[in-house]
Amino acid sequence: MLGIIFDTIISPNNRLLRDLFWQLDSVGPWLLAGLMLLLLIADWRRIAVVTLAFSALCGLATAVVLHVNYVMPIWRTHESAIRYLDSSAAWAGFAAGAFAALVAAAAYRVMRSKRSPDGA
Repeated sequence: MLGIIFDTIISPNNRLLRDLFWQLDSVGPWLLAGLMLLLLIADWRRIAVVTLAFSALCGLATAVVLHVNYVMPIWRTHESAIRYLDSSAAWAGFAAGAFAALVAAAAYRVMRSKRSPDGA
């Protein structure tokens, strides 16, 4: 089942999702740097830690699933391609997890500030 999903996502025929994958791969290190900077802001420290943990799990899960279902069946004999695709999958999963967690955290902060009368 997952092999079919990854064949569909990474296939040359699905340009939108393939380009999204590579865009997430390239933005992953920048999101990591931004989350590290958020650790310095007291109000955002807890959110940054939770986002880092969630993003790391997303990156690990994406790398493992992509490795098992896409990379090894196709690129089994090309060690450098395996390393490159595995690290790209990890960064893409990290970036997707960070983006989702930061959007959820921002929405939570907005909802929390609307409920409290003092705005804190």
